[in-house]
Amino acid sequence: MLLRTIQLIFLGMIINKNKDWENFRIMGVLQRIALCQFLFFLIHHCTKGSTLKCYITNDTEKRTIFKLIRIRELIIVFGLVLAATLAMLFVKLEGCPRGYLGPGGYFDKDLGQYANCTGGLERFVDAAILGNNHLYNNPTCRKEIYCFLNFDPEGLYSTIFALINYAIGFQIGVFIVFARTERQAIVSSLATGGLLSVIGVILILFTSIQLNKNLWTPSFALITTSISIVAYIVIRLFFVFSNLKLFRLLSMAGEQCLDIYVASELIQGIVPTSLPVSLVTKYGSSLGLSLATLWSAYFIAILNAIR
Repeated sequence: MLLRTIQLIFLGMIINKNKDWENFRIMGVLQRIALCQFLFFLIHHCTKGSTLKCYITNDTEKRTIFKLIRIRELIIVFGLVLAATLAMLFVKLEGCPRGYLGPGGYFDKDLGQYANCTGGLERFVDAAILGNNHLYNNPTCRKEIYCFLNFDPEGLYSTIFALINYAIGFQIGVFIVFARTERQAIVSSLATGGLLSVIGVILILFTSIQLNKNLWTPSFALITTSISIVAYIVIRLFFVFSNLKLFRLLSMAGEQCLDIYVASELIQGIVPTSLPVSLVTKYGSSLGLSLATLWSAYFIAILNAIR
C-alpha cells in the first residue's frame, strides 16, 4: 500500500507539468487519491477486529446486510469530517468573517472586502503546510473574479472530506462482494446512495455548506458519491443482464482507468483529447465528455489489439 501511494504521488507530480521548483505544485488529483487510500488503509487496520475474513468464513445464509456495514471505519471517517467541518465553519481567521467559504477576489459580491480570504480555513491550512507558491496557481476564482491568491482544489484540508468518497466506495464494494444475493447487494447500495443524497440535500438547504467542487465540501462529497453509486449500479445491471461487447469495453476501461487518465494528461495540448470551451456549461461539458469517451474507446481498442 505504501509503495502504491508513493507511485501515485510521483505520477501526479509528473502530470502537474511543473516548470520550476520555486512554484512546484505538490498536490493534484492522483496525490489526493493516494492520500485517501493511505489514510483509509490506516483507519481500516487501526480498527481491531475489523477484518473482511469473517465474511468469508461466516455462514452466508445467516449473514444479514447489517453485518456487512463497516461501522468502525465509517464512524472514524465521518468523525474526522465532522471535526473538519466544524473547524471550517467556526474558526475565525484574521481579516475574514467567521466560517467564510467564499472565493475572495476583487470582483465578488463583497467588492474585494475579503480579497485575502479565498477558500477560508482550507486555503489557510494548505498554505501553512505546503506554502503559497506550491498551491495551484490558476484557480477558477482567478479567472472569474480576480482573486490573486493561489488555491488548490485538491488541497490537504479538503482531502479529509474526500475520505467520504473513498470510505463509501469501500462499503459498496463490501456489499457487492459479500452480500448473499445480487438483489441484496443492489438494494443495499441504492439505499446507501439515497441516504447520502438526503443528507447532502439537507446540508445544502439548511446550512452554509453548499455544493462546491473547489472546496470539496461535505455536501459535494455526499452528492457525488450518491450519483456514482447509482451510475455504478445501472452499469452493473447492464453487465448482469446483457452480453453486449460494449460493456466488455467499459470493463477494460475500468481496468485501465489510471493508464487512460495519465495518458490523457500527458498528451493534453498535443492531441485533442477534449474540446476547448470558454465557459464550463452543460453543453461544453457534454462535448468534452463525448470526445474524451471516443479517445478512451480508441485507446482501449489499441490495448486490445496489442494483447
